[in-house]
Amino acid sequence: MKSFLKSKKASLIGFLVIVALIMGAFLIIRSKNYDIKRPGDLFSFLGDFFSWLFQLGKNIYNLVGYTVKQNWTPEGVNLSNITNITEK
Repeated sequence: MKSFLKSKKASLIGFLVIVALIMGAFLIIRSKNYDIKRPGDLFSFLGDFFSWLFQLGKNIYNLVGYTVKQNWTPEGVNLSNITNITEK
């Protein structure tokens, strides 16, 4: 049952990623008035699309880096004073 739920989650996440990429492509085409049937516009679109993907990756990298560096412990808790209970 767990593997079925994991595969459903993965399918949903994959679907959402594909929808987001399609929406991003659509927004680029509409905002720049590209006619992707013309080779020049198609290459310009692909350049913009992959540039956007690269920027998206950098933004996610920066967001994760910022999130990891945050102090997530409750106020007043000092992690250096906490010992492992199983070491007794």
